Amino acid sequence: MRSRVYNSETIQQLPLSLNKEWKEANTDGTYAAASILGANTKPHHGLLVVKAPHRTEHLVLLSGLEETLLIGDRSYPLSTHLYEERIFPDGYVRIENFYRKPFPSWIFRVENLAFLKIVMIIEGQKTVLIRYQLLSSYGDFVRLIVRPITAFRPSTQITRMPDRLMPQLEVAAQTIELKSQNRYPSMRFFHNSAVVDREGKWFRDQVYGKHFAKNGVVRKEDLYSPCSFHYAFNEEDGVYLCVTTEKKRIIDPFLLELQEKRRRHVQLS
Repeated sequence: MRSRVYNSETIQQLPLSLNKEWKEANTDGTYAAASILGANTKPHHGLLVVKAPHRTEHLVLLSGLEETLLIGDRSYPLSTHLYEERIFPDGYVRIENFYRKPFPSWIFRVENLAFLKIVMIIEGQKTVLIRYQLLSSYGDFVRLIVRPITAFRPSTQITRMPDRLMPQLEVAAQTIELKSQNRYPSMRFFHNSAVVDREGKWFRDQVYGKHFAKNGVVRKEDLYSPCSFHYAFNEEDGVYLCVTTEKKRIIDPFLLELQEKRRRHVQLS
């Protein structure tokens, strides 16, 4: 894919932007992909998609995120999901720019605040790093709620709630492990959030439109979120969520990002 910047004018043209994709991958076959809005428009889209052990197919483990920015007592969704009759929430209306390179990156404009999101797949690992940063100072208290949405399925299939077994959640300091009951790889979530809310939530009836219709009927999927991460910012802070199938006890996200920038010859500030 060519290196390109998409501005808000392009992004607001939904028939166009829903058909423009980004993909971030490593040489092991692990990837993240979606539309430039951040919404998944095909069943093989997701934020952590890995090769199945001893098989050629891929597994979608982490489908996406629900992201909400809070400024003082005001709440703004940043994410976008597709349903048969609507697009909800409307996080795409706050995207000012999307960049394909060196990493898929979004700049959101919320009130007078500029907010950066970066997604990177780490070379040699089944790991995705998502980092968020304030790009401008702001007087009010700024928080971010990130809810991971899981799939645990082959990339060519979709699932409904009755077919799914609830993953098991194990919480430790700054780490969460999510174990699938379908013999899929476990995911470990490393984070620097202030609070982890263990209340789960279903995202029902998400669709992939014409890309996954059967006999002209749009098929729907139910996806499960086991928890949410609650972050707090100041002007200098960056926060992160690092999701991996690697059996690691500790991850240094800032070192991972530095290594990826060096590997891709990104100019370091």
